[in-house]
Amino acid sequence: MQILLSEGLIRTPPTFQTRSLTRAFSIRVAFVVVLVLAAKANAGDKSKWTYTSEQGRGYFAHQAKDNWMEVHPEGYRFSFQQTEQTADYVELFDRSRGKIWVRLYSNRSTWKHPELTNGEWRDLYRGRYEIERIEWGYKNPQGAGFFRNLDGAEWVEYYPDGRRVPFTEVARNSDFIELSDRKINQIDVRLYADYSEWRHATRTKGEWSKLWEGRYRANAHERLKFTYLETDGSPAIFVARPTLWIQFASGKEHKFRLESSSSDRYVLIDDERKLAITLFKDGRIQSKTGNGSWQNLGSGKGTWGLQLFLKS
Repeated sequence: MQILLSEGLIRTPPTFQTRSLTRAFSIRVAFVVVLVLAAKANAGDKSKWTYTSEQGRGYFAHQAKDNWMEVHPEGYRFSFQQTEQTADYVELFDRSRGKIWVRLYSNRSTWKHPELTNGEWRDLYRGRYEIERIEWGYKNPQGAGFFRNLDGAEWVEYYPDGRRVPFTEVARNSDFIELSDRKINQIDVRLYADYSEWRHATRTKGEWSKLWEGRYRANAHERLKFTYLETDGSPAIFVARPTLWIQFASGKEHKFRLESSSSDRYVLIDDERKLAITLFKDGRIQSKTGNGSWQNLGSGKGTWGLQLFLKS
């Protein structure tokens, strides 16, 4: 028998009777898990941890704050709430039934119930990470390059010679991410797990053609980010690195050093351009050049979050 749990009701296969819970002696509970990749449970909706059961493949996705959703192999969707996180596991509580907890580890999961497991943690399923697809690296005769997601649908290709070309994400599925460059080279690119394809109206006659071999890079970790809109409405982002901050705007990258930080703000300095930026923790953003006065930068407001980055 298999119990399928959902917020507000218990869903079961047609032959399952709820009263059998009281006499069940062998029950499989189907769960899937997403493990947060940093100290905070804020991994977003791209990372997930999957498993394959007798019913097929399923996963558990972090939605927002402490809310999680299971997508069962048979199509059911169930709600859970995160109650604890340590360096080893994330603990979830089934809000619909109560009494059931799940702990999610890097390659396994466990569960407990006061009656069904006598309050003891027992093995559930083994699974694996599916790394968030943010950076795809390749090597060609000119050297090593990569595609990197900056924020949302905004991507940039970093050529081996240092040039940068902006792309827009136009499609995504389990096999590939499709990017489009309609401003410079007029091409489309698809990034698969281990190779890429490209398409051009004349150079490939509008057909998809093999491009470079490559892969999504592993060793993911999260960094603090601040996203805002420039004056023309285009998205821009500041991302914290171990020793500096990077600004990605209009397809360009600028380096800032951290001048100071306090309980309500970060002050960043671009010495080359003599530009100072203040990122307020309430979402405001201001800038000044040289000895000028502070003014709102772009929209004047932004959003704090976490950006998953991949080590080169």
